[in-house]
Amino acid sequence: MPTVIEFLDARIDEDVAEASAYAVLRFDPQRGYPVYQGVQARVLAECETKRRIMKTAMTLLDEGRRDREYGSPWPGVPLDGRAAKILYLLALPYADHPDYDEAWRP
Repeated sequence: MPTVIEFLDARIDEDVAEASAYAVLRFDPQRGYPVYQGVQARVLAECETKRRIMKTAMTLLDEGRRDREYGSPWPGVPLDGRAAKILYLLALPYADHPDYDEAWRP
């Protein structure tokens, strides 16, 4: 069974592959290079945003572990629990996938 991070990476990779297969590139004269247009552009932007949220959550998980080892500057605030919930929420749209773990359901 994959971890929630491995699961999300795989699902986002699938979303990127599917959106890229149907993406329409158009030259943007203001930018000076081609850009994706339409729904595919939004899906690709959402995938990048999900990866950034995952990176932030993983940083919080690391901070939570360090706080337990070295003492938290804010005792009683479990950063790692909140970060895990963020990852579980990101996984929720993929709940119908066979690799989804029901233990992740918020």
